[in-house]
Amino acid sequence: LNAMALVFVLDLDELLFEVLSPKRAASLLMNLEPLRVSESTACCGGLASLLKLLAVCGLVATVNSFLLDPFFGRIGQAQDILCSGELDFVVAVHPVMGTTVATRTTSFQSGMPDAQLTVIELAQPSLRAQHGWKPSVDQLEASVAGVNHSGKVLPLPLGGTGSVPLREDNISEGAFRRIQALTSTSVLELTKYEVCLDRDAA
Repeated sequence: LNAMALVFVLDLDELLFEVLSPKRAASLLMNLEPLRVSESTACCGGLASLLKLLAVCGLVATVNSFLLDPFFGRIGQAQDILCSGELDFVVAVHPVMGTTVATRTTSFQSGMPDAQLTVIELAQPSLRAQHGWKPSVDQLEASVAGVNHSGKVLPLPLGGTGSVPLREDNISEGAFRRIQALTSTSVLELTKYEVCLDRDAA
């Protein structure tokens, strides 16, 4: 069976030509004389192929040395600058003296902040561990948490507690303007007219 499959693969192009080519093209091809190869070409054919292979290998090595290695080297240096050394510290420049001062801080705990997890809970995206990305347990739980989140979807329902899922919310110009005010108004101005959103606490 393997031999039959090999013969089929090797003869596939000839079979397709016999079936699909016009008779005129097939007869013209059959009447062509074979190409003559000189003795010098026949003797040096293997050497020419070897020289071509060496030339291609040299070209690949040259591109790797002068283009790829420096490119990936700079990427590695950028990663070292951002992610190596001391990471747990804060820094500031003295506004009068111009001196740079720094102090150590507590170690950063990996994971998403609560605000970002709340955004995932509100949006409910489809998260899957694939293409080299492995979402955490908190992220996977947040994507299917439904309305069990600390965020609120505006407008809030009248006479009820909590809020509807974001996908079931209606478009409201008033709610849009309210969120716009939350992101562009100072805290002092918000305290004059903004009401408490935490209805569940009552």
